[in-house]
Amino acid sequence: MQNDKELLANLVGKQKECEFSLRFLLQKEKGSWKNFFTMLRLVKEGTRKEINYDYEEYVLGEKLLGIPDGLKVVSSLYARNGEKGKLVIIDYDEFGISSGGFSKFVPSKPRYSIVRNHWPVRFCEFGIEGGQRGQQWNRELLKEGFPYYPDLSEAVISFFDLASEHFSSFGEVYVVIPDYRARVESLKLIFSKANLTLVNPEIEFKDLVVKVFAKSGARITTLPDIYPESEVVQFDIGFQPDTLSVALVSRQDNMKIDVKEFNKWSVEEEGVFVERPEEEILSLTKVGESQNLEYKPDILDDIKRNDFIETVVAFLNTNRGVILVGVDDNGNILGSRKTADDIQKMIHDCCEPPPKDIRIEEKMIASNKIVIVEVPEGDNKPYQSKIDKNWYVRHNANDMKMERSELFHILEEYIREGRGQPTYGH
Repeated sequence: MQNDKELLANLVGKQKECEFSLRFLLQKEKGSWKNFFTMLRLVKEGTRKEINYDYEEYVLGEKLLGIPDGLKVVSSLYARNGEKGKLVIIDYDEFGISSGGFSKFVPSKPRYSIVRNHWPVRFCEFGIEGGQRGQQWNRELLKEGFPYYPDLSEAVISFFDLASEHFSSFGEVYVVIPDYRARVESLKLIFSKANLTLVNPEIEFKDLVVKVFAKSGARITTLPDIYPESEVVQFDIGFQPDTLSVALVSRQDNMKIDVKEFNKWSVEEEGVFVERPEEEILSLTKVGESQNLEYKPDILDDIKRNDFIETVVAFLNTNRGVILVGVDDNGNILGSRKTADDIQKMIHDCCEPPPKDIRIEEKMIASNKIVIVEVPEGDNKPYQSKIDKNWYVRHNANDMKMERSELFHILEEYIREGRGQPTYGH
């Protein structure tokens, strides 16, 4: 099996017309340099230029390196022959590496990633030794003719194109190696059928294979290998999946190039689309209410709002479930005047704590709009209705106030898992 250093070098060797960009933010202190942040990234030739913003105490710069020199930098980051790894920035300093080096695969256009990437990447993070790390993160960068940053954290996020909501540390070295050969542009799921759109600027379709894994409850399937002949790949799973994972693999080296995933109970990833056919919604109106399905007429007054929030809280505390708003108790489609945004705000304002990953969709059925609310089992139990201060659970097709023993069981489980004391209203 390849080690991480070899894997990165191997991936670099498969790219066409590339070079390395070495970007850095350094601080000069008592004649030596401290590293605030450095990123070595494989880029397409001609897409970057060298930069040297000298703010006197700080320098924000970019050097362009050929493939051999860039690979030397990557190699030097790893420990060898009993010596620690090091980062050498020519004209500035040499920095000791204290930790890191394990590569991670990040798919194209991920929702949650510190590095923004349009293409799939292999990503490594290295730590600089403590005495060579920058510390005064709240200093501003201000000089005529250069970009202005009110503090160093903003400089790092902007200059290195990081996702601000996931960035929290300094003194790191990131190595980012995109795979420009191909990517999955989109995955569209329509009940049991799926359409996959590919982009393949540097590899032929005959050198690719698509792998599919799908799951619904206890039912699991892995489809036979699919060999694309064009940018659009269609396949039938045989059932509507709760989770779906589609991997794009190189036949030349069996290396994973990209992945797109769907999870019914999570926020959709960029490039993943789900369409519910009308017949699926109609089938839900005919099976009757159950442990996982509830009908609600339009939410037009406080009584119906309270009843709706009870069910949301019950599903969060017990098991996942679907609520059809605009459908009466007998399954008749009456329609709803509420929008998905209205219901999203209602749930946020009336549940404690505010739940995550609730999927809400508007659908026109026979000229009537209904709203489909998919509620996952919550990951921060117990949930409470802010309206009447009660906790609810789901029993068969009914929402019931939580028994004292049930509440204690949830609290004990929460603490046993090491998550401290749960937050809930009083």
